[in-house]
Amino acid sequence: MKHYEVEILDAKTKDKLCFLDKVEPNATIGEIKSMFHKSHPQWYPARQSIRLDPKGKSLKDEDVLQHLPVGTTATFYFRDLGAQISWVTVFLTEYTGPLVIYLMFYFRVPFIYAPKYDFTTSKHWVVHLACMCHSFHYVKRLLETLFVHRFSHGTMPLRNIFKNCTYYWGFAAWMAYYINHPLYTPPIYGEQQIRLALIIFLFCQIGNFSIHVALRNLRPPGKHTFSSVYPFLAQTHSCTCVTVVNFNHISSNYLFFPFLLLREGTRAGRCGKNHISQYGLFYITITMYIMICHSKVCFQLFSEKFDKNFISYLRRPGCPLLHVGPLEPKM
Repeated sequence: MKHYEVEILDAKTKDKLCFLDKVEPNATIGEIKSMFHKSHPQWYPARQSIRLDPKGKSLKDEDVLQHLPVGTTATFYFRDLGAQISWVTVFLTEYTGPLVIYLMFYFRVPFIYAPKYDFTTSKHWVVHLACMCHSFHYVKRLLETLFVHRFSHGTMPLRNIFKNCTYYWGFAAWMAYYINHPLYTPPIYGEQQIRLALIIFLFCQIGNFSIHVALRNLRPPGKHTFSSVYPFLAQTHSCTCVTVVNFNHISSNYLFFPFLLLREGTRAGRCGKNHISQYGLFYITITMYIMICHSKVCFQLFSEKFDKNFISYLRRPGCPLLHVGPLEPKM
């Protein structure tokens, strides 16, 4: 059997890092990474990027040596991807933070609101309902991470977790601050708005879970790819978006919408770049259409609520905004 000789060079400096002799023709890139790791223990396989060209794409671990466009003496280029962290750890970190942070605001721990409100509870039942919905959502996410999801990649660069956690944790703190604030007022349309939003919230949670299970069944255990599925991609993302939207409908917290629209625009752009040829423009844009429709409704509701509260404030006796000119002392 003909064997291969594998030479691995640094992609930046072109220095020779490793030379592997008598490599089997059916050896995979993943196996070559393991051989390279024995020579350089500081670069474990997950942080290795092996490519045919210094500026080319990384080869997949499943690629077989004899199927690559190389001769019997193969030359590969190595790039260090940096410290890696498993995707399970990433998801657990991202979802545990919002759960804990929201509860801190809900219980009004010290140094968040005025001292007189420490460890007090809201008098509005919708605040407690919002806490249950938020907690249920993230407990569901944590359980799905442990028992449902199958990841296409084993790890992610460690530096990215700070960016991801900033979004999830910061978004949770932003919502929780206003919803659990001592001066919070219930939704303007009362129980009708709350009940409708709660029904849609629960429907989307069930739909999102069922689709995650369906996607899991499409990926065989130990495999990194799954067959194409057209409706599920858009439905999974849309259910998640509408879930967040209706959670904020429940509590009448509309200040989050500019931030959420920015996030959805970024995701839609990324999806368009990677999947528009495979899934079609319709499935890429449907989420943005839903978000724009919701934003119009929420802007109207927020405007009506603001106008109502602002007019009530103006009608208060002695309101400084209605007084023009210097104050005159009473005789």
